[in-house]
Amino acid sequence: MLLRPKQTLIIALIFSLLTTALFACGETAEEADPSDSHHHLHVADIEVFESDSGDVLAHSEGESWHGALPPITVAGERLSVKVNAFDEHQEMIELDFDNHHDLRAHFADDAPELVEINHCMMRGCTIHLVPGAQTGETAIHIRVLEDGEEIYQSPPLPVLLVDPADD
Repeated sequence: MLLRPKQTLIIALIFSLLTTALFACGETAEEADPSDSHHHLHVADIEVFESDSGDVLAHSEGESWHGALPPITVAGERLSVKVNAFDEHQEMIELDFDNHHDLRAHFADDAPELVEINHCMMRGCTIHLVPGAQTGETAIHIRVLEDGEEIYQSPPLPVLLVDPADD
């Protein structure tokens, strides 16, 4: 079957339009705007406070912490702290189990794992630090996740484990 020139031109034109439409829909890495992020949130500050009293223990500002966690007694009670995150306008960011924003803690690089870290997102953002039997100092990072992807990591927060018998 031989196509007439007019049919060949129409088929070529359709193919050209389809090809152009397909390539126009996608963005290559070179064309993507690096400032165009799918994250809608900028975490500027983290506040750690005592679960029962509500007293602020520490808050981050940039790359440092102001305040500190109280020492944890080895083989003693866990330390439970709640965490709030704030945006650049100092508005509290809603962090909870059903929201797009989640909170996690993990050990800082090369920090000894002297405590067990547990998270509870059911009634606010609570981090439980369960002490082991060894004294010493470790450090944790607090991370804020948006849809499962890290958007903020705090500076290392020191955690001190003490034995009252050593006093």
